[in-house]
Amino acid sequence: MPKSSFPALVFNGVSLSIIRQNNQTYFSASDIAKSLGYSREDAISNIYKRNIDEFTPDMSETVNLTVSGNLQKQVRLFSLRGAHLVAMFSRTSKAKEFRKWVLDVLDRETSQRTLIQDIDVKSLLLENHYELTAQLPAKLLNAIDKKAWEMTAEVHSLFREYLTHRMGGHQCKVSEQEVIDVPRALETIKNTTIGNALAHQFHSEIRSLERSIRFISYLSETALQEIRGVK
Repeated sequence: MPKSSFPALVFNGVSLSIIRQNNQTYFSASDIAKSLGYSREDAISNIYKRNIDEFTPDMSETVNLTVSGNLQKQVRLFSLRGAHLVAMFSRTSKAKEFRKWVLDVLDRETSQRTLIQDIDVKSLLLENHYELTAQLPAKLLNAIDKKAWEMTAEVHSLFREYLTHRMGGHQCKVSEQEVIDVPRALETIKNTTIGNALAHQFHSEIRSLERSIRFISYLSETALQEIRGVK
């Protein structure tokens, strides 16, 4: 059962929840409707139905999302490309701006994915280092071995955190029991690279920084309002 565990994206004051599905970003039809200025969610479903032959399977799908406690709701999701195509068929005043915004989001996501795929860990590790021409002293070799084991433990911890995080996306709820889609989870583990794990750590740090900035901004705004109130 997909769920959003990522910060929402904002378009013109409308918050769009990020739902990760099949390693892609999806938006709900409801959030897209609000962004485009529709008062009814079914306006997006109607656009989809009228032009369904132009949507590929990965552009849109229907899933069950938990909305409160055990209460689930069937919603239609659109990938970034799907959301862009919806906006192409939309005739609202916000459609043009929304199309540009979605493409910007898609470009950022594609750039991040390319960055992850292009990480050459060996080259990064060995950059600006040269082949040894002499045997290192035993004391230095022992220190290197010790440090190597420490770094190995750190990499193990990073991979464990990353894979555990990824497995969260494979959970679905059956009654009150959490179950895992084992074949899909095993495929994820099989295809995982150190570049993915390093990128995960990087994005985790970015998200933490973003939360801190938002909190500081909130405190600043609150203080400003109090000052204005005093005046």
